[in-house]
Amino acid sequence: MHKELPTKNIQRRAIMFSAVVAAFCLAMIKATRSDWSATLHFVQYGVPPIIFSALLVADRLSGRRDSKSVKLFLDGLAIAIAGSRLLTTATPFSGHMVLFSYGLLAAANRTTRLMALILLIHTTVLKLIVWKDFSTWSCGAAMGVVLGVAYLKFSNRARSNYDFDDR
Repeated sequence: MHKELPTKNIQRRAIMFSAVVAAFCLAMIKATRSDWSATLHFVQYGVPPIIFSALLVADRLSGRRDSKSVKLFLDGLAIAIAGSRLLTTATPFSGHMVLFSYGLLAAANRTTRLMALILLIHTTVLKLIVWKDFSTWSCGAAMGVVLGVAYLKFSNRARSNYDFDDR
């Protein structure tokens, strides 16, 4: 059974706490500058990627020590591509779908993968059923899957039944 070092656990908690505080502060800023419907939209659609990105980073830091620079590069690339949607909506992909589909394939921790699946379903419902936006949904999902498959190519998880205990 895998046992975390106390330092890693503290890092994981600090990352998650920072993400929750950042998401809360952004929601409060949004609440003071927008109407409540825009704030609720942000809480429903903007907060999950912030928290999940931190969860993915914390997952990686608390994982095995077999990390290769290529895997870390792919993590950063997936988060950067997803985050680019904050700068412009002119991109032809959904940053949410990139991040959550990548996370579903690349996360080492079962709980992180479960969160990715739940958020992937949530995003799919919003994109396909509510907004009827197949284009950015499919491009984002495809990009996330390509990054996730590349990650698995460099990962021992793809060749092992070993799974981290849920922390």
